[in-house]
Amino acid sequence: MTGRRSLPRFLCAQALTALAGFSAAWLCLTVAGTGSLPWLAGGAVAMGLAGLAAGTWLVLQHGGRLSRFLAGMVAGVLVRMALVLAGAAPLALSGQTAFWSYVVGLGSVFVPMQVHEIGVLR
Repeated sequence: MTGRRSLPRFLCAQALTALAGFSAAWLCLTVAGTGSLPWLAGGAVAMGLAGLAAGTWLVLQHGGRLSRFLAGMVAGVLVRMALVLAGAAPLALSGQTAFWSYVVGLGSVFVPMQVHEIGVLR
């Protein structure tokens, strides 16, 4: 799967993968009765948008120059790391219980999207 023709299919599958991860996390949060749904959603949306942007770049560059592909991969990782720090660090320092909800939101979208990207781009 490479090129512009496969991009819509990749993005749809990537978005559905992220939604499935978020739904599972939301269900667990609801059943446990703890945590913060807005922070869970905030983490999931932030990571989902970053994942879609990085995935778009990777699909468009797949099969092309390796340096552009690697630059996109590194940029995607750095943006995702910045999202973790931007939300999790202030929450942890403030002592809010929403910290774990945010982290679970990030992870619930990150892991399935990464598995999907690796499967498609290998």
